Amino acid sequence: SPEESPELHDPEEEFARLLRHRDVQILVAAEQLFEDLQKPNPPDEDFLSRYFPRKLIQETATLLQEDVDALTQLLDFLDRPLKNYSLLVSLLHAAKIELVPEFTLNPVLKFAYLDQIQWSGVNLSTGDLSHADFRKACLALANLDQVDAQNINFRGAVLTGSSMINGKFRNADFSKANCSGVDARGSLFPEAELEGANFNRAKLRNAHFTSTNLKNTILTEANLEEAIFKEVDLENAQFVRANLSLVTLQNANLENADFSDANLAGSDLNGLCFRGACFDGANFEHAYLTGCDFEEWQCRNINFNDAVLKLALMTGSQMTNVSFQGANLQGARLADISWEGVCLRGADLRGVTFHMGSSRSGLLFTGLASEGTRTGFYTDDYEEQSFRSPEEIRKANLCGADLRGALLDKVDFYLVDLRGAIYDPAQADHFRRCGAIL
Repeated sequence: SPEESPELHDPEEEFARLLRHRDVQILVAAEQLFEDLQKPNPPDEDFLSRYFPRKLIQETATLLQEDVDALTQLLDFLDRPLKNYSLLVSLLHAAKIELVPEFTLNPVLKFAYLDQIQWSGVNLSTGDLSHADFRKACLALANLDQVDAQNINFRGAVLTGSSMINGKFRNADFSKANCSGVDARGSLFPEAELEGANFNRAKLRNAHFTSTNLKNTILTEANLEEAIFKEVDLENAQFVRANLSLVTLQNANLENADFSDANLAGSDLNGLCFRGACFDGANFEHAYLTGCDFEEWQCRNINFNDAVLKLALMTGSQMTNVSFQGANLQGARLADISWEGVCLRGADLRGVTFHMGSSRSGLLFTGLASEGTRTGFYTDDYEEQSFRSPEEIRKANLCGADLRGALLDKVDFYLVDLRGAIYDPAQADHFRRCGAIL
């Protein structure tokens, strides 16, 4: 049989088939974009305001690197007051042209691809940086005041010493960024990712953190005065020696967070769970801590003077060198506490209970009515004092505590260990009638 002739293919069909592949589309588009940038009439601002995929920018930049005239033309645009610099700076950066531009007011860099760029000291104030990619970039000492930077990517970036006053950073990614010494007063970080970032000695007064991830974030010696934290994750965060005075902290996860020597004076911390967090040396003077959970908490050298701790859960807590002078502890749960030497001078202890449950709440040697009775295991414990040590039968340890001037109306001190405590004569009579260990 005659040899079959090779099948003929329509070149247009073959070309159309190739164009269905994404990589081919990118190459063709890069050629076209490169030609548009070389036209005698330079691209207008509408053209430069377009957004293109990263791969297209990279392929076009490869072509630009081989054409000095085209690069020179792009560089000339940097001296013009453009309404959008995104395409321009993305192309120059991809072409490995490293320089720090001097932008006009309100520069727009939306969706710009600037990862690893070296822009120390750049002025981007009042600019629109939303969705821009600055991963691992260096923006040390940059001016980012009043920027709109929602969804910006600063992951691993260096921002040391930068000014970010009143910036908007919704859903921004600062994870593992070095923000040491930044000035971000009044900035907003809702739903932002700050895990592992370093904000050591940062100025964050009146900053807002809502639904923000601050896991492993370093905020040592940061100034967070009047900052607002709501629905935040502070697991393993470091606030050592930080200024948190007058902050609002609501619904936060404090697991393994370190607030050693932090200043929380006047702060609103109502309802927080402090278990697992370290606050040694912290100052809570005049703070609001109503309903907070301190159960099984261990701490030392804390100032709770004049703080409000109404209905606080403190069962099993152990405190050393802690002062509650003038504090309001009304209704607090203090069963099984170990507060040796604690200062409760002038504190309001009305309604507190040193006993588990409600088995007793009255006085042992009076006929006053009470919730429970003076029979059962409580009375048995009292009678066993003659042959059991106080440590075995006590319901709370306040040895050496200073209770002078404290409000104790109707508070039951039955089997509360007050050996070595300091108290007023009238209080002594009350303690004896309750059956305290004196």
